[in-house]
Amino acid sequence: MIGKAERRLLFWWMMMVTATLISVETRSPSGHAGRAAAVAALIIAFAKAWVVIWHFMDVRLAPMAMKAALGVWVAAVCAGLIGLWAFR
Repeated sequence: MIGKAERRLLFWWMMMVTATLISVETRSPSGHAGRAAAVAALIIAFAKAWVVIWHFMDVRLAPMAMKAALGVWVAAVCAGLIGLWAFR
């Protein structure tokens, strides 16, 4: 019998697989649609990174300061990469 923790991890693993498939399907050849697809892929990638940090590294059980620091870090790196890519 599968426990509650295993079900939770299985759920989040399936969400990450779904997010990967969505990001693969958002690809576009070029132009404005290509830029939007690239930004969407970056956002999905960093959402997946947050899921790994939060659920698979058990940061959800960490002190609030660590949760906040890692959340801000993920958001800042994602925004920085999108900004650098968008204004190249």
